[in-house]
Amino acid sequence: MDIKAYSRRQLMTFTPYDAEIEFLQVKSGVPYINTGIIGNSNLNYEIKFGYKRPSNYPYIIGAQESDRARRFSLMISAYSNYTLIANDGNNEHNISFSSGEANNPLIVKKVNHDIYINGNKKYTFNNSSYTTPVPITVFACNTSTGIIQGNNFVEPLYYIKIGNLDLIPVRKGNEGFLYDKVSGKLFGNEGTGEFTLGPDK
Repeated sequence: MDIKAYSRRQLMTFTPYDAEIEFLQVKSGVPYINTGIIGNSNLNYEIKFGYKRPSNYPYIIGAQESDRARRFSLMISAYSNYTLIANDGNNEHNISFSSGEANNPLIVKKVNHDIYINGNKKYTFNNSSYTTPVPITVFACNTSTGIIQGNNFVEPLYYIKIGNLDLIPVRKGNEGFLYDKVSGKLFGNEGTGEFTLGPDK
């Protein structure tokens, strides 16, 4: 046996988790994952998640200075069925989609200044120059004074691509993480409470 070749193969296939899982979902408290990425008008994302009209306004992702100021976020509206709320700097827009488009899960993309839902272009933001004062978090909104409480996203998250990150849900034992397929880094819960883990893939 070529020991060196075997060792290289082992290193290439090593992953710092036990299994990929179908989704990550909030179980209790306000768990969140910090991406370390600062929001700006040129930042793109693609997120696959479960949709259900909530009783509040949960943040799927978010970072802001204050309400609607230097905010980069994606939320679900409690006011109307089949409506998301996207923020880019000081620009906020309600993005509606039909019940026929409300396949569960949804795939929402921001490409440059355009927002797409399930492949259908819905809105174009005006170009604005800004950066968020804090990094973007997943399942909650980060602010200069801490995480917003009571508005965390509780539906299943299947994956998120944002900036140079390509994050998928994984587990290590019974603990859930997002794993970056690009850097090989695990992103864990930095909040309170815990996640529900989807089944192993």
